[in-house]
Amino acid sequence: AADDKNGGLEHSKGSNVAGKVRYIEKPTTKIVERKIYTGLEKKLIIISSLSRCAGSTTITLSIAKYLSSLGVLSSVIEPPIGRPTIFNWMGIEERLGRGSSRGQDSFYSYPHEIADGNRIRNKSEYVFDSIVWIVPDDRKEQVENWEYNQMLQLVYVSSIAPITLIDIGDNLGHSAVKPLLSVVDLVLVVIDPFPTSCKIGSRKLASLLKLKRDGCPINFIINKWNSGIDKKEFLDFIGAEPLAFIPAIDLSILYKANYQYKVPLCSREVSDLVSEPLEKISSLFVPKEFSSTFLKNKKDKKKSLFLDIVGKFKRF
Repeated sequence: AADDKNGGLEHSKGSNVAGKVRYIEKPTTKIVERKIYTGLEKKLIIISSLSRCAGSTTITLSIAKYLSSLGVLSSVIEPPIGRPTIFNWMGIEERLGRGSSRGQDSFYSYPHEIADGNRIRNKSEYVFDSIVWIVPDDRKEQVENWEYNQMLQLVYVSSIAPITLIDIGDNLGHSAVKPLLSVVDLVLVVIDPFPTSCKIGSRKLASLLKLKRDGCPINFIINKWNSGIDKKEFLDFIGAEPLAFIPAIDLSILYKANYQYKVPLCSREVSDLVSEPLEKISSLFVPKEFSSTFLKNKKDKKKSLFLDIVGKFKRF
């Protein structure tokens, strides 16, 4: 009888040779323990841009990474509208190449499967860094037509994460997206304060402000905030108090992170800049007592580790 618990040791009692032992090599997996919380109230959150390149994807990835640092599992969904970027941004093809010999077959592109009308496989989510990545596989042909019923199927295709972040870029007015406004729990609109971008998006902003007055859960996030902006003049233009201001980040840091297939938040310099506004944003869907307790435990753990190191030095 085989005993898997003893590292693949197999002993045959009925063997003609007394005490014959056969060793079978079996692959081993190193288990890294990490607490991931999935018991939070489920939330659907749209992240959109007022104008092109305002930074909805950067904010989406930063929120997901921030939640991951809290131990909260989130899903990042990117519908096949326009030109999706997250598959390439996060270097998923390269990660697949490092982790599997199956290549393209090991990534299940939910948007393509839904667009093709195929029966959807269960539990085929691609997860890394405590984030569920439900994005189009950029190695496949671009999806030409995307409708609201397909969008709904994509949004609800996975239920393993309590927080779902839907990055739609500047496509809030798309026919597959607009009806979602009555379904989601929160809409985060990212604004680039560059005057030309604001001028171009002024009509869209007026429509969003009307939706907000009518009860749509819209909040504005100002990205790329810097000292060149007159705050009073800008706020008068916006006509609403923003939820958060994300400081402008040095382009060299953004480029370096992108070359390394990382979220800029991984950089200590960026983390120090944006942790406070990200905490404010996340407070809308992560209970304050949860994040406070987690951060306190994290600080206590670091303090304990530091005291342990100091103690070792003293003994020398």
